[in-house]
Amino acid sequence: MKNILGLIGLLALVFSTSCKQDVKSASAQATIKENTEVITKPMLTKEATAPEAMGKFKVEEVAKVETAQEKMITKDVMDGKVKVMTEKVAVEPMKKVEAAMEKVETKVQATTTEIKETATKTVTEKVASVVPKAKKPTPTKTEIVAKPDPKPVVQKVEKAPVTKFAPMHEIFDALLKKYVSNSGKVDYAGIKSEEAVLDGYLKTLSTTSLTGKSKKEKLAFWINAYNAFTIKKIVKNYPIASITDLDGGKPWDTKWIKIDGQNLSLNNIENDIIRPKYNEPRIHFAVNCAAKSCPPLLNKAWTADNLESNLEKQTKSFINSAHNTISPDKLTLSKIFDWYGEDFGNLESYIRKYASSTVAKGVPIEFGDYDWSLNN
Repeated sequence: MKNILGLIGLLALVFSTSCKQDVKSASAQATIKENTEVITKPMLTKEATAPEAMGKFKVEEVAKVETAQEKMITKDVMDGKVKVMTEKVAVEPMKKVEAAMEKVETKVQATTTEIKETATKTVTEKVASVVPKAKKPTPTKTEIVAKPDPKPVVQKVEKAPVTKFAPMHEIFDALLKKYVSNSGKVDYAGIKSEEAVLDGYLKTLSTTSLTGKSKKEKLAFWINAYNAFTIKKIVKNYPIASITDLDGGKPWDTKWIKIDGQNLSLNNIENDIIRPKYNEPRIHFAVNCAAKSCPPLLNKAWTADNLESNLEKQTKSFINSAHNTISPDKLTLSKIFDWYGEDFGNLESYIRKYASSTVAKGVPIEFGDYDWSLNN
């Protein structure tokens, strides 16, 4: 009996230990305790023989154990279902939350983009309202010309105003006013100190075209040219006593002057251009040959505007000067009237026109000596 009880106790102990390892829940442990008490209590209180007790114990025990195992399995299955359901309950809401978050994020992005676009539009409109619109650039004349007008407008072209004093003669005018006295005495040494200035003027004369110039402009040009190139010949060789000391006594025949593509001499200018082309006898009192007996050099440049007045002034001044002697019964005149007598026509009448004193008709005319000394 003691052995049976010991065996039963051992089996109960093993069974209890096995159940503790496999079943974690408190309810399973309570079931095992209950079953153990049910098994051990009748056996301890009821008297039975060993075989009967043993047989009954085995049958009842096996049934009890199977019932306990079924309960344990059911518990495990239930635990598994709960676990699966728990996981399902935990996962599905998360998926819904994530989906909701994605919708919210998409909406936020759309709203942000809309806000940016609205803000940009608003700022642009504000700036446009404050900053004035840029005006369309005015087309240049070149652009206007490039586009043919279907209805061309004929525009009146105004002629440029004529300059009263020819700019080209300004340099020469300044030199004459500075180095020539009112009586016509020339400071050649002074001009030589500014020879480069004179050369600049001569270069201007050499490169000037007379095409389109008026008759007065051309005549003034040639008078200035004759006087300027004569001064250059003296200055280049200064100091000298007389212009006749140059070129073998024939300085007027040497061709060294280049004007308008021509190679000229002083005689060419006077006798081939001025005299025949302009038929003006008063030019003899305008051109200067650098000698004391020559009509005085005007201390200003000749221009189209001052041409007539100065020709008249120079002619009257020379005829009534010491270069000529006018008396009631005799005329002693400059050699110029002898050399160029044909230019003056009736010489007696010509002198009478400008003479300050009376000139009798048929008065005898003589010509004085000519002083070729330098007019300095």
